[in-house]
Amino acid sequence: MVPQEIQATVERLLEIGPLVTDFIRDELEPVIEYWTSLLKKQRLLHLIDTGSVLVLGDIHGDYLQLRRAFHYFDTEAIDYIIIAGDLIDRGPEMIECLEYVMSRQIMDPEHVIFLRGNHELKAINEMYGFRGYCTGIYGSAIYDKFAAAFQQLPLAALVGDWALICHGGIPNGHLSLREMRISLKPKEPEEGTYAQMLWNDPDPAIENFGPSMRGQHYYRFGGTVFNQFMDHYGLKYLIRAHQAFPEGYRWMFDNRLLSLFSSKAGPYMNINPHFALLINGEIQLIAAENIEFNY
Repeated sequence: MVPQEIQATVERLLEIGPLVTDFIRDELEPVIEYWTSLLKKQRLLHLIDTGSVLVLGDIHGDYLQLRRAFHYFDTEAIDYIIIAGDLIDRGPEMIECLEYVMSRQIMDPEHVIFLRGNHELKAINEMYGFRGYCTGIYGSAIYDKFAAAFQQLPLAALVGDWALICHGGIPNGHLSLREMRISLKPKEPEEGTYAQMLWNDPDPAIENFGPSMRGQHYYRFGGTVFNQFMDHYGLKYLIRAHQAFPEGYRWMFDNRLLSLFSSKAGPYMNINPHFALLINGEIQLIAAENIEFNY
């Protein structure tokens, strides 16, 4: 049961949409703290047993695409919606996007899922806009509250026994999905298995793991190691984000991996944003521009 004062602020946030600068720090602090308390209850690997799932790739402050996705989620009676990381940075409405997702998650924590991306790391969002924008509007205390909330986000979601969703990709090293259900959430992972799940990229041109231009602690992964990982866990699909393909999505590895991008904001104006609907063991691609919504 959401406390009355929290619910009142959340309802205002949802009502005014992009006018978040009307709020002051004292109003937001208890809401972020309450949101963080909800996130702490979620495991590092979030399990979804059954039902339809709408998955979003990077949003990067594109409030219109975010609202289109939630409009589809609401009107089509989808069971779950998952934001696969990188909600913030680069785009002009990053605060608006964050506060909308926070508010929706407070009102419906069982069905609105927000996974951590590499831009939900302090070292990244300090450089790419979020920290400066957030502190400019609300002050450093609110930024610190949001940064603490990001540390409680899950890193991946497992849909039934057939689809794994994360921001980056499979790691070079031991990964146990069972252990992820009991592992502590890493605060600001810079290297190792969980950091790689935020940063690694697929590369159909290689078979195994190769160096990544993203940094010495991260990798590209090829078809052989990918298929070994998928077969080991009996998975049908891996859905991830993290790369901006012009068409807004790209299939790889015999259509077992789907990479999504869901933003036209900032440097992504030439992208055709897409979402993915997971239903009955299959994936349907949805072009954001085909969802009629005006806010």
